[in-house]
This record gives sequence, C-alpha cells and structure tokens, in this order.
Amino acid sequence: MKKITVLLGLLIAFNAQHVVAQCLTDQVSDQYHANHPEHADEIEKMEEQITHWKESRDQNVRRANYIIPVVFHVIHSSGVENISKEQILDQIRVMNEDFQMLNADKGNLRTYFKNKNIAANLGVEFRLAKIDDQGNCTDGINRVYSNLTFNSGEAVKSLPGVQWDYKKYLNIYVVNNLAQDPSQQGTLLGYARFPWQTNQFTDGILIRSDRVGTIGTAVGSGAGRTMTHEVGHWLGLMHPFQGGCSTNNNSTDRVDDTPPVGSTFANSDCPANGNSCSNDVPNEIDLWENYMDYSRGTCQVMFTKGQKTRTDFFLTSGSYTRRLNVSQSNLEATGVVAANDKPVASFTSDTRVVCAGNPVAYYDASCKGMVANRLWTFDGADISSTNAEKPVVIYNTPGLYKVILTVSNTNGSSTSTVDQYIEVRPNNGTFIGYVQVDFEKPIGDIPEFFPSDIGTGDFKISSNAGLESSSSLFAGISSSTPKGTKFVYESKDLNAKYLRGLPKYLTFSTSWAPDINGEEEELKVLVSTDCGANWQQRFYRFGGGLTRVTATNSSFVPSSDADWRLHFVNLSSSLQDNDSNYRIRIEVTAFGGNSVYLDNINISQFLSNNIELQKDATKMYPNPATSLLNLEMAPGVRKVEVLNMMSQTVISQSFNSSNNSVIKHQLDINALENGVYMVRFITDNNTFAQKLVVNR
Repeated sequence: MKKITVLLGLLIAFNAQHVVAQCLTDQVSDQYHANHPEHADEIEKMEEQITHWKESRDQNVRRANYIIPVVFHVIHSSGVENISKEQILDQIRVMNEDFQMLNADKGNLRTYFKNKNIAANLGVEFRLAKIDDQGNCTDGINRVYSNLTFNSGEAVKSLPGVQWDYKKYLNIYVVNNLAQDPSQQGTLLGYARFPWQTNQFTDGILIRSDRVGTIGTAVGSGAGRTMTHEVGHWLGLMHPFQGGCSTNNNSTDRVDDTPPVGSTFANSDCPANGNSCSNDVPNEIDLWENYMDYSRGTCQVMFTKGQKTRTDFFLTSGSYTRRLNVSQSNLEATGVVAANDKPVASFTSDTRVVCAGNPVAYYDASCKGMVANRLWTFDGADISSTNAEKPVVIYNTPGLYKVILTVSNTNGSSTSTVDQYIEVRPNNGTFIGYVQVDFEKPIGDIPEFFPSDIGTGDFKISSNAGLESSSSLFAGISSSTPKGTKFVYESKDLNAKYLRGLPKYLTFSTSWAPDINGEEEELKVLVSTDCGANWQQRFYRFGGGLTRVTATNSSFVPSSDADWRLHFVNLSSSLQDNDSNYRIRIEVTAFGGNSVYLDNINISQFLSNNIELQKDATKMYPNPATSLLNLEMAPGVRKVEVLNMMSQTVISQSFNSSNNSVIKHQLDINALENGVYMVRFITDNNTFAQKLVVNR
C-alpha cells in the first residue's frame, strides 16, 4: 500500500530465494510530478470523489459484466515474440476467469481470508475486438514487424497503425523484452497506465511475450497473472505495498480490505503466515493471493471487494475515459457485440505459409452482424468445404491456394475470396547439400537466395567491392536512411539431410565502417525449420562486430580484403527438428550510419576461422575442371579431400612438407563424374573448403 505517486504500474521479476530488485516507479513518478506539480491536488480530489461514490452506492446492487474490447499489438521481428493466436486466446481466458472469479485455483485462498469473505467477482469481461480503428473486420490481433520489440518502451506506441483509439480499445503491446533502467536489478515484465494519467499517445499495457497466457512460449510460473496484474493497474488498482506499513490512509492503495505489505518483494515466495506489517488494526497476515501483490502468479487467486468498488468507479465515472470503453455504442462500434445487420465476411489463419502435410487452422473473423450460417471453400486441401467456425485443414501438395468464406444471416450475406492466400512448401528443400554464394552474378540469377519483400530497404549487388573479387551484396545506408530501415536477404528451401550426423555451419563475411556520428548498424541471422512460418534468431552483431575497419569513414566502400570480417553460425542445433527443409534469413537494420557489405555465403559441414590461410595461401584451378586440378597450398596443409554431395570422401591426398615453401600439386580427378564437389583442406588446427565443379 503506497501513496498514489506513480505514473506506471510496474511488475519486476525476482528470485524467490533472494530478492535483489528495484522498482522504477518512484523515478517515473518523480519525473511526472516535476512536469505536473498540480497533479497532487487532482489526485486528492479524485480520491474524495471515490470515497463519496462508495458511500452513496448500494454495494448489493448487482449489474451485468462490463465488456472491454481488446486489441493485442504483437510487435515482432519474426522471433519467439510473434506469439500464436492460441496463446493470446489463452490469455483472454485467464483474464476473464480472474476478473469474474471463475479461476479454478480460487479455492487455494487461505482459510483466514475465506472466512473474511473478501474475495470478489469484479464483473469484467474481455473480448478481442472484431472491428478495427478504421472500421474494417479484425480478429483483435495486430501484428507489426519492428526491431522496437527489443529493449522496448513507449516508442512502440508511435509505430504506424498501433495507436487505436484508447477510448474504444484496451491496447496491449506485446514485445520481446522491455528496456531496463540502469539502476534497476531484475527483469521488467510489463507496465500499464492508470486511468487518471493517460492520453491517446500513452495509454495501454506493454508486456513481454513470454508473460502472455499459459501455453506456447509463456513462462509457467507467471500463470498468465502478469497481464491480470497490469489490467488491474489499467482499471485503477495499485500495489498493496504502496506505502509499506504506513498507517496514513493517504499513503496506501486506498483499498480498505487489502492488508498492508511492508516492502515490494515481501511476499515474493508466498510465505504461509507472512506478516510484514504488525502495526495495522486489526493486525492481519499478508494477502499475497491478491493479484496486485508481487507474488508468484501461481500463488495469486483473487481480487477483493474493495478493489471491485474502486474499478467500478473508473468504469462508470464521467470524469475518466474507461466508461467509454464499456459503453453500449462502443461495444457495437468495436464489434464485440453484434449489431442488427448482415455480417461482413472476413477470416484469418494461424499461418500463411506451411509445409506440405502440416495443419492450418482458420478463424472466422466476420464482423458487423451475427453469423447464422457460414461456408468455407478450400482449394487444394483435404477438406474442400465445411461450415465449421474454426476449421483445420491439411494441404498435401505444394502450391498457392485460394480460400473462400461466405457468411449470412436474415439480413443478408457476403463473401470474402482471397486468391493465393496460403503458400504450401515442399517437405524436402530444393537445394540439397552445400550452398555457396559469391555474388558474381546479378541478384536475380542467384538460385538459392532472394531479397525478401518484408524488408523496407533493397539489397543490391556492388560491382566495385568484394572479398577476393570485385562484387558483393550490400545494404545501401547513409545518414539520410531512416533509422530502422530493414534489409532482408532470405534463402529458398534448403535441404541438409545429406549432412546428417555431420556438423552444419553457415559462414559469411561482412564489411562496414563507423560513420562520423558513431551510428552503428546491426545484423541478425534467423533460421526457420517450418517452411518460413516461424523464425528463431541464431546470430547477432552490430557496429564493430561487422568489420575489421577501425577508422571512422563516411560513405564507406571496402577497398581491400583486410576490410572484411568472417562470421560463422553453428546450424546443427537449429536443424535438429527439421533438416530436410529449412530457410536462412539475414537481416541488416539501418541506424543512419554506413552501408553494410556481405560476401561469400557458405553453408556446409566445414568451418574456417583462418581467413588469411583460405584466401591468400591456397589456390585451386582451373575451376570448372576436367581431368587435372592444380593446387597451390600453404605449408600448413596436411591433407586434401574431395567430397561428393553425399558428403562421401572420393579422393584423399596427404602431404608432409618440412619446409616453409608453398605446396604445389596436381590432383587427378579423371575418375570423378560431372557434378559439384567440395575440396576440403586440412591443417593441424583448421579446416576450410572450396567448391569444385567437374565439367567435361
């Protein structure tokens, strides 16, 4: 219980055995009061209004549930934070159970508080919006691709298309993680705006993706209660430890039936008979079962009647906008209550890209009228038509397929037809075994990779900069490039099943230089093993990690091989689930610095960490070859092996040079059939490889 001197309701993760965390609330509050010195008087007037309202209100009057339209803005970079619709629906379930006292664990409330009869049904129901801020049908989930999902904060609310009217919707922003205050220990999980300190540009809840719901990527110990806690703040509830053990009512959470808590994390491990304050009258044990405390989500089971009264005030008071969210006109405007009109057909699915043979779940997202009848039509699926609300179908043949949904009621019907809605990719990738890309040809003629249209910038081929050549791939970036511009280079369907039991590496080289303003670009590598439906980040570098150039330089173009840095990504663990069809994505994000250059992308079982040995001291010619292959190798090379595309060794030659001279050797390849091979050079502490083409 604490004075109402907070701008944000914050929830911080902790170690249950030893809590070492600080709350950012006081710093944020101090800043707010410095900017709004009149705010203290406004709060006291508000609290007086709540007191008068509570005293004049018949507490026994029962009213129907307040319905709140919700939109989840999933801010993602194609990683784990891009949570599924099922996980979001699971969170809605938890919220509805908690706010209506339907949660299965409510019986875990300790006997002392059961006997006091203070647990309350807040009578609030949450529904995903069905009409968006522009009047179109929606499923209440707005997915936005942005790097702001990392170290996130208020800036995500300024992304295009995410500021839905706060007087109509509860805006929930789902991100990968939230930025930490340097003075703060622990992990920030989420925060919300109070009803009395908000506006169109600040309202809503920010929350980590792993604290949404109880399934998928959700952390089990959270039990979905992080969101319950933050929605409590959004409805006007504060922490029970607001003022510690203060007996001054002005320094509490202003709720009479929540016992005071001595400190922020006094109840982090849910002590059976914990009593952090002994000066309250009557002297009560701590109520860590309350959703607004900092106890584990699996311990929390209830709101109190006093908290219900407080949320009722904000949902009905003409002085605060929460009453507009639950108005009948708004419920119809956001589609959570169907109007008396014909339905407008609309649908979504859990994916738009799928491997052949995997299921796709569809959802009827029709709006503006109650659906009495529906008919789905699926081209290419195992089910050609159905009237189910949430059909699940399987596509067994790769291709692009049309989906049709027709809905109707007594007022009329409508149809939504989307050609090439679903892309079905083969279970076995087209490109088998080794991949080598050196950008010596036009970008459209590289069969294994392509510039993805999910980026906002365009990768191009540079004809005047390259590693061991004059060409490379580059993301053209300058001080005028908008920060956050993303360049995406993606592989097509790759197949590494012939490398089973062997290591699998992605290697590539980059070049970049810091600009005069010190801006630093960043690069990520992501891997998908479900045909591109979901992606996992496997590699990250920024700034100096992209280059061997130390001098500050604007309009940078690499001028020598010494300007390049070699990188490697171990793909073995990434491909455990599926190595027959995987994709690689390379993302460069601009921050107004210099262009980023990439060259020599290789995917094989070989790893070289000695770039000088590979590029300067080893030569192999001619290539393509016919009968004899000329080798010029550094003295350190002890063995040369030629492997076919099945990773089988077809030629092996050992060397034992006792001097420091370059080894020159002719390798007889007459026994090899036409095709692509890998020539592996082995030293005492290093292995690297080059591609060989035999063509007679």
